[in-house]
Amino acid sequence: MLLESQSSVDRLMTVRLLTYVGLLHRDLAAAGEIPAGSPLPPVLPIVLFDSEKPRWAKTSLDELIEPDLPERLRR
Repeated sequence: MLLESQSSVDRLMTVRLLTYVGLLHRDLAAAGEIPAGSPLPPVLPIVLFDSEKPRWAKTSLDELIEPDLPERLRR
């Protein structure tokens, strides 16, 4: 489990979480915690938002990525 506490909105929080999970997997592999050929362990990222202001940032990575792809990339 990956726990992040936020008191302000970060528009790119989903990107930050993706980075944290990737770095965790990389560090575990570098430390020999993940044997070669083994799958990566699952990580449950949780963000606790503690503010009276409403949270307005996107919560899904696909909402942050440009949706208009060239036709040949859509497949």
